[in-house]
Amino acid sequence: EALLRRAFEKLVAGDLPGCEQLASEAIARSPRAECYMLRSRARSLQDNWRGGLEDGERAVAADPRIPEAWLARGSARLLASDAAGAISDAEAGLRLRADDAALRLLRAQGRAALGQREQALAELDALLAELPQGDPNRAGLEQLRAQIARPR
Repeated sequence: EALLRRAFEKLVAGDLPGCEQLASEAIARSPRAECYMLRSRARSLQDNWRGGLEDGERAVAADPRIPEAWLARGSARLLASDAAGAISDAEAGLRLRADDAALRLLRAQGRAALGQREQALAELDALLAELPQGDPNRAGLEQLRAQIARPR
């Protein structure tokens, strides 16, 4: 647990190679879904979407009851230009936790990537309606919504 906590702290601090290294150490000790999820995120954010996708697959295989495992694989799929797969994973995670904002955001991003603009915007509008005005995530969602709403 301490190793995973340190890996997560590295991820939050933006030290992606450090997170990947610590997550790899955690996997060597105990290959659990949580370890693969962290390493998947770190690899994906370093443009190693193939490694991120492999770790996302391992996370889902290790414990498909964890919504974050589906989020890890779906996020890697989105980066790998598999928007339909990302939506599928988001929906699998949402069947486990229907109100998960990160999974709903992933589904909206997948829909936008597939050109399903109206559905993506509706999802983002619903997320924004649930966020208080001062929420730090609000600005990023509003920016994403504006990008998707722009005429092409």
